[in-house]
Amino acid sequence: MRVDGRNVGVAAVVQETTQRKEAEEKRRASEARYRTLFDAIDQGFCVLELRLDAPDGRIDYRVVEANPAFYDRTGFPEAILGQWLREAAPDLEDHWYETYGRVARTGEPVRFEQRSQMLGRWFNVYAFRIDSPEDHRVAVLFNDISDRKDQEELNQLLMREVDHRSKNMLSLVLAMARHTASSGADDFMERFRTRVQALAAAQDLLFRNSRKTVQLADLARSQLAHLGDLIGERIEVDGPPLALTPDATQALGMALHELATNAAKYGALSNETGRISIRWTLEGDSSTGRKFTLSWLESGGPPVAKPGRSGFGSTVTTGMVERTTGGKVSVDFAPAGLAWRLSCRDAKGVVG
Repeated sequence: MRVDGRNVGVAAVVQETTQRKEAEEKRRASEARYRTLFDAIDQGFCVLELRLDAPDGRIDYRVVEANPAFYDRTGFPEAILGQWLREAAPDLEDHWYETYGRVARTGEPVRFEQRSQMLGRWFNVYAFRIDSPEDHRVAVLFNDISDRKDQEELNQLLMREVDHRSKNMLSLVLAMARHTASSGADDFMERFRTRVQALAAAQDLLFRNSRKTVQLADLARSQLAHLGDLIGERIEVDGPPLALTPDATQALGMALHELATNAAKYGALSNETGRISIRWTLEGDSSTGRKFTLSWLESGGPPVAKPGRSGFGSTVTTGMVERTTGGKVSVDFAPAGLAWRLSCRDAKGVVG
């Protein structure tokens, strides 16, 4: 373009092209920074596309974008990307669809903690709508908080155990007194005193070893210390030297204490002829896999029958033990005597 014999407009074209290139470079740099951040954060992040009007009337969604932590935190395979989850993950719980569908509809962000039974994990989640409302897209930022939740549950169980033990202690002391008096010994007070002291010493053992390993034999004897004169006669304790982690020490100590209490009140130690065999084994090695077994077998006591309901005692002897050791507990209320067995294929909780 010429004005008064001069060329004009060329600089404007160059400037416009330069500005466009600079804007494009800034956009690419911004996208690169976003992608780096997206891939680097250790929190799971994904973008969901919601289908609020599925043919069956249910909400459905699919993951259209996800960072590496998403797969690590959820355990989903990368092949889940782009798949509608009603079909790709049919066991996924309805509450996920309902929550994300509500965010997509209302635009109101939500923060919550929720467990997925299918994934076997707890999550802390923040979900918020992105893009236009018609796109039905929700961004989700989350963490796997399973370890914290497991610890909280364990703490609650421990508090219940404190309450349970304090109430159980009187029953146990009475059973100790009855057993001591039934022997007809003249030194009743002395024997009874030493048994009570042994019971206190058992608690001290667990406290002193709360931050280090404990030999299983020591743990078993500490939990039976109030019945120490029966060990080797009516109570047999046998197994190779094995050290337990603090968590396994706590869980198995509680279980042995509960089994001993019940045996004194209702089982093989509630009469003068019953016997108990406590045995453990460790088979295999690190290359083939180690299998740890622990059994508590009663015989010669009064006939036993399965309780009509499961109380806190079964939580201690079964639930807490399985959760802590990763093993499987079986309990057989055979008429001849209670049989309690723990089997751990990976020997979790056993360090030697």
